[in-house]
Amino acid sequence: MVLTCDLCGKKWAHASKLKIHYRTHTGEKPYSCDQCGKTFSQSGVLKQHMTTHTGVKTYTCDVCEKSFSQASTLTAHMLIHTGEKPFSCDQCGKEFRQSRALKTHMRIHTGEKPFSCDVCEKTFSHSDSLVKHKRIHTGEKPYSCDQCGKEFATSGNLRTHKRIHTGEKPHKCDQCEKRFGTAKELQLHIRVHTGEKPYICEICDTAFSQSHSLKKHMRVHTKEKPYKCEKCDKAFTRAETLQKHMRVHNSIMSEGNVRKLLEYQSSTAGTPKPTQDTTHVAVKTETEESGLEYKVLQHTHHSLHLPYPSARTGSGQQHRLLPQDCSSSVERPSGPSQSLKEPYKAPGHSSSRGGAVGCVSSVSV
Repeated sequence: MVLTCDLCGKKWAHASKLKIHYRTHTGEKPYSCDQCGKTFSQSGVLKQHMTTHTGVKTYTCDVCEKSFSQASTLTAHMLIHTGEKPFSCDQCGKEFRQSRALKTHMRIHTGEKPFSCDVCEKTFSHSDSLVKHKRIHTGEKPYSCDQCGKEFATSGNLRTHKRIHTGEKPHKCDQCEKRFGTAKELQLHIRVHTGEKPYICEICDTAFSQSHSLKKHMRVHTKEKPYKCEKCDKAFTRAETLQKHMRVHNSIMSEGNVRKLLEYQSSTAGTPKPTQDTTHVAVKTETEESGLEYKVLQHTHHSLHLPYPSARTGSGQQHRLLPQDCSSSVERPSGPSQSLKEPYKAPGHSSSRGGAVGCVSSVSV
């Protein structure tokens, strides 16, 4: 009597075999190791596993002297030395050393995915793929870098990461001999030579060589703007556009904005007196008489940022006033107190065009 699995159609001669087979679909593992808690779907597999705890390895390879706890493991190991691959796929001809490797491979052709995630119901053809996938839900990252401490969900990701520290680039382009740390990076690079653009916009048919380029492009159609300015709430479709926009906020304040701030400070707390942390900056303005004059504006170091002004020299060339060109302290001429809002001509400044221009970095009152 032949028994058939109603999930995948596989046939079995014995009910016990079908029962064990069903566990590949349900994920049931009723046999548990009392040493480490690992579970298994078959009692025979648990029995084999228990030998890993005893430490007894009675089966030794006569080629490399490596020892094994199970005879079947030694037999599989010996194929490494002989190069023999006795199990071949009847679909594509690929050969394997072990029958279970062939069995796993066959799922590529059949599309069988017997391992299902109990959280999101995603299915996989390999059990180890399911184990790795579940770490997305649990957040588990058991593999850590001994150089920087960064953690990873898979050993493969850790291995790739370590190349950052070692500088290893094992993947070489056979067109230009450029090297890369990962196979994926090489694959993307190859498209430079082939001109391949497999990612196509379904709206306007524009093609791209990389998926993230298509993702950026789609925002043109969807009007999505995920990059938002924290200071003015303006939004942008690209991160680089937001970075350029931030320069507006980080740029130097205009004279008008400085004056407004000083007027506000004066109205709320009186005219502030200079302290060790207060700086007076000469701001260039145009006048009909001299062409240049400076207004002394007071600000604290950490609130406003004004540049050293450019001055026009006698030869008509622009001269950038640098900190070393300015005196560290300039005494204000004696006499009636002068308002900070009134023009203040720096020492050395001539009222005629083409005269020397001075600058003020701080003023003592």
